[in-house]
Amino acid sequence: MATRGPKPKPAILHIADGTHRRDRHGDPAAIVASPGTPERPKELAGDAKKLWDAIVPGLVESGVATERDAVELAEMCQWFKRYKKAAKECDRTAASNPYYRQLLLATKTAWGEFDGIASRFGLTPSDRARLKVEPKQKSGVATRKRG
Repeated sequence: MATRGPKPKPAILHIADGTHRRDRHGDPAAIVASPGTPERPKELAGDAKKLWDAIVPGLVESGVATERDAVELAEMCQWFKRYKKAAKECDRTAASNPYYRQLLLATKTAWGEFDGIASRFGLTPSDRARLKVEPKQKSGVATRKRG
């Protein structure tokens, strides 16, 4: 059975917004913010490694990505690499080739998987507007705009 209404907001975001209530969200001391910086996995290579190096430092700086996000970020980079590979192969294949449709679907699938993960990290303007995360404060806790 599907649930109704918006997804529950994590307690750490209530603290950052100043809307935390002990009776609803629990003891604020028990809520642990995810510290640390995600480390690039050694197995990332090629386009996946380039994407990581291009975007992850900015995500860390803005308070969007932490150590806990390393696996998800790596998977996003791997899907981007798969997309690039499939797109190149699709571009080299004639539309009359019987495998062209499969290549086109592989390209579309890889982009969809990449885009789905990328949206969670606010990689497009509309995703950033929905995410509403601002750079970390000196205390190390990211704050969010009320909206």
